[in-house]
Amino acid sequence: MTDAFRFDADYLSYFRQRAETASDGTRIPGPDVVDLLIDRMRIHRGARVLDVGCGWGRLLPVLRARSTEVHGVDVSAEAVAEASRAAYRSVHQGSAENTHHVAASFDDAILFGVFDCCDQARALVELHRILRPEGVALITGKNALYFADDKKALIAERNARRRGFPNHFTYLDVVCAGDCGFEVIEAYRFARRGDFGAWLTCDSDRFYEYAVLLRRADRQEALPTLSTALSVTVQELALREGRDTEEFLLALPD
Repeated sequence: MTDAFRFDADYLSYFRQRAETASDGTRIPGPDVVDLLIDRMRIHRGARVLDVGCGWGRLLPVLRARSTEVHGVDVSAEAVAEASRAAYRSVHQGSAENTHHVAASFDDAILFGVFDCCDQARALVELHRILRPEGVALITGKNALYFADDKKALIAERNARRRGFPNHFTYLDVVCAGDCGFEVIEAYRFARRGDFGAWLTCDSDRFYEYAVLLRRADRQEALPTLSTALSVTVQELALREGRDTEEFLLALPD
C-alpha cells in the first residue's frame, strides 16, 4: 500500500477513462441513473447548486438542465482548471469538508461518487453549514456491510487499499437515523458491485452501494462515527480466519 493518494492529473485521466465502465467490467452509474436521481431532488430553475467533487464537469449537463446557477468545487487543482472551462457559474479548489463557501449559500448539493473519499462526519457538518433551511443533498457511497461472496466488491476494496485510496465505508443506518442534521427523503440500496449502474435496487441489510437524498434539518448534534476505512465485511472475514484485517485484505487473490 502506498503512503498517500493524490487526486492529480493522473487520477483525473484514469477517472475519465472509467466514467462508464469500471476496470472489472462493472457498469458505472451513467447519465440515465444520474438524471433519475437528480430529477428526484426537485431542483427549481433558480436554485443555487453545488457540485462537490465536480471533476471535469461530468454532472454539469444534467445539472444545467435544471438550473443555471451551478457551481463546482474539487480538491484537485487539475480538475478545477479543466472544470473552469465548462459552464459552471464558479469553480474553485476545496473539499467536501471545507468548500470555502459562506454559510447557507446553496439550495442543493451533490456528492456523487465523492463521499467515499471524505471524512464523512466533517463533510456532513460542512453540508449542513452551506445548505439553506430545507436544502437538499444527494450523496452516493459504499456501505460498511456488503455480501461476503461479492468477489468484485472485495477485490475493489483490496485494490483501493493497495493504492492508498482513501476509502470510507458508510454506516448508512446511522446516517439515516436522523441524528446527523438531515432527514431522509429517499434512500436506495444496491446489493452488489455493479448493481448501481444497472439500477438494481434491493431492500437487504447487506448491500454494496447506496444513493440517499437528504433534507437539511434545523439542528445538528455532535455526530457519531459514520464510517470505517475497512468494511465490516472484510473485518468479519478476517476475524473468521483469525487474521489481521489489513493483512487479510491485501492478500486476497484475484
